[in-house]
Amino acid sequence: MTNFYNYFLHVITLIEPKDFLDVAIVAGLIYVVMIFVRQTRTYLVFYALALLAGIYFLSTRFDLGLTRQIFQPILTFSFFLLAIVFQRDLRRFFDWFFISGRKLVWERKKALTNEVSISVTKAIGIMAKNKIGALIVFPGDYPLDSLIEGGWGLDGRISSTLLLSIFDHHSPGHDGAVIIENNRLRRFGVHLPLAENYQGWHQAGTRHRAGVGITERSDALSVIVSEERGEISVAENGKLRKISSIDELNPIIADHLKESIHLTTGFWHYFLARNTWVKLTAIVLAGFFWFILAFSGGTVTQTIDVPIETRLLTNNLQVEQVNPQDVKVTVTGSDRDLRNFDSRQIKATIDLTEAQVGWQEYQITKDSISYPSYLKLIKISPETVKITIHKNVENN
Repeated sequence: MTNFYNYFLHVITLIEPKDFLDVAIVAGLIYVVMIFVRQTRTYLVFYALALLAGIYFLSTRFDLGLTRQIFQPILTFSFFLLAIVFQRDLRRFFDWFFISGRKLVWERKKALTNEVSISVTKAIGIMAKNKIGALIVFPGDYPLDSLIEGGWGLDGRISSTLLLSIFDHHSPGHDGAVIIENNRLRRFGVHLPLAENYQGWHQAGTRHRAGVGITERSDALSVIVSEERGEISVAENGKLRKISSIDELNPIIADHLKESIHLTTGFWHYFLARNTWVKLTAIVLAGFFWFILAFSGGTVTQTIDVPIETRLLTNNLQVEQVNPQDVKVTVTGSDRDLRNFDSRQIKATIDLTEAQVGWQEYQITKDSISYPSYLKLIKISPETVKITIHKNVENN
């Protein structure tokens, strides 16, 4: 336990301010990817891609040449394949990101008025009593335009008579859903995405799957009336539950549509104000990746023998001897950087522009050493070198 505590303190002392920025940027990227996976329900594909990336990382880490050669093109091809397969989902996601993300303003979210609430619950109660199937959706902060298909725009005043006429068996839109937003009936006869993680409720049909499906991909609330049993169900956050009485429905809808001042519907409200656990998971994953890939055990010091090179010597002079011919350069950096580091990237160069015949002593400074920016130069030994120069006989 003491060793772990000491190692933890050692890690803390090595963390720099730039590391926090590094983790924050990666956490943001992971968060966006997790939101995309959550909205498109592509969990299985994401797990498969993560598995491929993990195998490739291990092959690189432990220098598994054959595995790395096989999985590198597979991993690269997988990203192109995903872009093709999920082209439509990616387009919807970036539309949400860029178009709705620009609407970063404050506005008042309208609650359901008492008149509309009575009309909705009255219609639902009548439909449940007469076993008339119905599906009513109340959007949250996430826009539904990219998730719904078909239907007809109405933007009409809500009444129980209107709702009953829409879900009447003779109505062309009775099999679809009704969208109620800002106390108006926006659309009817709408087709919703079916639930993918649909478990239980084996006796429920397509209407219930659609009601759950829209709540899997958004923060909407849907109310479903069963055509076979006349039961009323509520779907929220991808979960379906029955309610025993129509009196339970009003508080549920009111809580979902409670009036408040908030960021307007769009990406930034969903991105910044919601998904607390997803954010925490992204930060933890980013910290883990930083520790494994960037930190990887802390800082390592390495001493390298670097040959001395000369330059800018005039044509009539020639270097006869360099003593010593090498200098020892000590650098420090992360264990991963130095593990993959090529020592030929470090060069020691002496400027002989003002050189004269005979031997001279030159100072080797940090300016004389070129090295990658991700390393830090600690020491040069020796700090001086003797160079003997004579005239080039061939040019005389």
